Order: sequence, then structure tokens, then C-alpha cells
Amino acid sequence: MVYFSGDESEKAPDFTVPAYRVDATASSPQFTSIVGPGFAANGTTTHSDSRSLAFDAKGNLILASDGGVYLRTSPESSAGGWQFLNGNLSNFQSYTVAYDSLNKRLAIAGQDNGVSLQSGRGSPRWNAQVGADGINVAFNSKFMGNNTAFYFSWDGLGTVYRVVLNSNGVVISPPNTSSGATGVQVNCSYVGYSNCTTYDSQGNANSPFSAPIVLNRSDPSMIAIAPGPITPENHVYVGFQTTYTWFSHRLIVSQESP
Repeated sequence: MVYFSGDESEKAPDFTVPAYRVDATASSPQFTSIVGPGFAANGTTTHSDSRSLAFDAKGNLILASDGGVYLRTSPESSAGGWQFLNGNLSNFQSYTVAYDSLNKRLAIAGQDNGVSLQSGRGSPRWNAQVGADGINVAFNSKFMGNNTAFYFSWDGLGTVYRVVLNSNGVVISPPNTSSGATGVQVNCSYVGYSNCTTYDSQGNANSPFSAPIVLNRSDPSMIAIAPGPITPENHVYVGFQTTYTWFSHRLIVSQESP
């Protein structure tokens, strides 16, 4: 019996892990799901993005994913079910972490878990800012006097947001009324759209999944964004506060002011 899993499948519904078993010795091999209703006890399943499979000494199947580790009893039949092995840990795959030197707290962007902001200095509680795949978080802790500008985005630079907080960590920027995110959407004028994604000549989005945003350390009001591959049409955008210009996949901003 062969077992395999992944993080994308045309046959698997959205947010359902594609995990299957197949009898490789059969004359006409059939692929059978090992997750969800009808294929696992009580319809149990795992996180949608799996990364590794292994067996323990008892023949249970172990699946590692972006959401932690799961165990499947009796993987050879539909009688077994999935169990969560993370205990009290909140595991996820993080991409970037940023520190607000004014309010002394952290922000984190993670796969499938969006962006979260620490609720206070040293606090174990984190407040969600946006869902989906969080990619970028950055702080300008010298924003317009004694305030902090918190920038964050999800995959492909689909949207870049900004939240302004005062020195007490209280949000003083306008609330977002157009989406589930907390921040005000940044308009990246280099593409002529309200989001920051770049598009090819056929109108297809071509910004890479992990397109970066970097603030200048010396003057954090200067922002660099790398929204797409290097082409004759695409350059590197650098801008002041919320006006931009651009680059490619990796960005480093020197500490000297432009």
C-alpha cells in the first residue's frame, strides 16, 4: 500500500488536504482518500497543507503539516480516524516577524494563518489582522511623531495594509470597512490598481507568492516593494510613506538615507 499527500489537488475541495492510499499491486490501482466523511472515523481530517508522512512502530500514519502533526489509526481502512498531536502548541509556518520598538511588541505573518499582532508587551495573546497566507510584516516606529505605522500583506501582494498606532498601542487610523482586515488598504500607484499585484500583458497576476516589502532602517518612511519578475515593463519601486516604485524577488535596503 502506498500513501501520499500534498497541498493542492484538483479533486480535493478547498481547504481539504489531498491525502490518499493506493494498492500498487492491484491490476487496476484505485486511489482512495484517507480523510473526511466516509474515509475516516467521524469524518476527521487534518490541516490542508501537508508536508511529510511517516509510520510509527504501531503502524499508525503520522502526517506533518503547516498546522502541526496528526496521527491516523488504521490507515489501511476507513475505520481509523485522525488525532491532533500538538497538545497546547499553536504551530504554523511563519514567514516574517517584525518588532515595534515604540510599543515593544511583535507581529508575525504565517502560512494559512494570516497576520497577527501581539496584544501587548510580553503578552501571550495575539490579535488577528488578516487571514489567508500572511507574507510581510513591518513597523515604522517613527511615524509622524510618536506613532507607529504597521504594514502587512498577504501572498502575491494582493493587498497591502497599514495600521497607525499611538505610543500606547491604540489604533488611531481609520477602521477598514471594505474587508476583514484591520488596516487601511495601501494604494500602490505603480500598477494603477488598488492592490499592489503586477500583471502581465494578458492581464494575469504575476507577482510572486512571497513578494517582499522592506523599510529603510535609517528612514523607515522609505519603502521598497518587489511586486513582480524582472521584465522590460517591471522595475523596482521605492517610495515615500505610501507612494511607491519597484524591483524583483529579494530586497535589501541600505541604512543610509536615499
